[in-house]
Amino acid sequence: MKAKPTRKELEAKIKELEAQVARSKAADGAEDECSQFYNICIETAPYGIMVHDEKGRILIFNSPLEKISGYRRKEIPDVKTWIKKLYPDEEYRQLVIEERRRAGSEKTPREKEAIITAKGGKKQLCRFSSILLDSGIRIVFIKDIIEHQQMEELLQESEDRFRLLSEAAFEAITIHKDGVLLKANDQFFDMFGYRPSELLGKQAISLIFAKPSVSLVRKMIKSEASRSYEAMGRKKDGTIFPIIIQAKPIKFQGSEVSVSAIRDLSDQKYAESALLESQERFRELAENIHEVFWLFDWIEQKVIYVSPAYEDIWGRSVKDLYNNYEEWGKSIYSDDLAYAEESFAKIEHTGGGETREYRIVRPDGAVRWVSDRGFAITDQNGEVTRIAGIAEDITERR
Repeated sequence: MKAKPTRKELEAKIKELEAQVARSKAADGAEDECSQFYNICIETAPYGIMVHDEKGRILIFNSPLEKISGYRRKEIPDVKTWIKKLYPDEEYRQLVIEERRRAGSEKTPREKEAIITAKGGKKQLCRFSSILLDSGIRIVFIKDIIEHQQMEELLQESEDRFRLLSEAAFEAITIHKDGVLLKANDQFFDMFGYRPSELLGKQAISLIFAKPSVSLVRKMIKSEASRSYEAMGRKKDGTIFPIIIQAKPIKFQGSEVSVSAIRDLSDQKYAESALLESQERFRELAENIHEVFWLFDWIEQKVIYVSPAYEDIWGRSVKDLYNNYEEWGKSIYSDDLAYAEESFAKIEHTGGGETREYRIVRPDGAVRWVSDRGFAITDQNGEVTRIAGIAEDITERR
């Protein structure tokens, strides 16, 4: 049977238990202090912090993030709700979801910029930095790229510059971020028939471009190419029209954006079509008359057009004449060569209009008389650039 503990032993046991309790309290206090420290760091951070688990449930949603987004923690229980509320434009939301899916399993830190729609409809450009932990927890740091006061000052300054430059332009000028329209001049809205409120802050690609051109435009935006390209625009009323776009990436309000100049090609395309039709009519006429119509580039010193009748009268190849206009001189009767060359050169000084007659020798040895009338074509400075003429066979008349 165990002996009853002495008073001294009981006192020692009590002291030992008190020491254990004291050690336990000290450990709990240290944990509490550590938790408080981390909470203070999270709540006083100069940027938004969101932490969510692998199922998308939000674990931390700090006060700065509530300020940036306008939403309270209890209004955003999970990532799905965050995406739905902060990216109300469906097309832009799909881009965000696709980007998240591509980077979903990456454990290296990643950064991106996106335009969020805060509670109340305010658009804000934010920079997102995130890292995925081995536990499946993702920590996301969200920063409003420009502080409010700086934003107001820079915004006013940039808007003034943009307005002065864009309103003086003949083209439609836009500033966009990944297809989201941030700014545009009056010419842009006049060109496409929309009010500013209908396009600003939205993914406008599918609205202002014809369906066959949408994929091309998205590809060009993604490539950040600075070269110009043609596409088909679409007005609000459904009218399809040709446009040419010149885009260039720039820094705007602290972020990389794209500035595009858009020009309506309707008049140009109509003029090109009319010119093509006119050229076709000319070709039909030139190729069905018995006279030879010719056009000579005075600057380059070469034949740029001669009608098929040349082969009938001269008996020589049109192709050879295109390759070397000296074929014309070789065809002229030797006694008439100097006169023919001098009278041709004289057109540059006189403007032409005079008819010259000379003999040519066909490859089969037959000699024929031709009547050749030329006249000068000048540029806006009065300089002769081309000489045109009509030649006909007058052998029977002679």
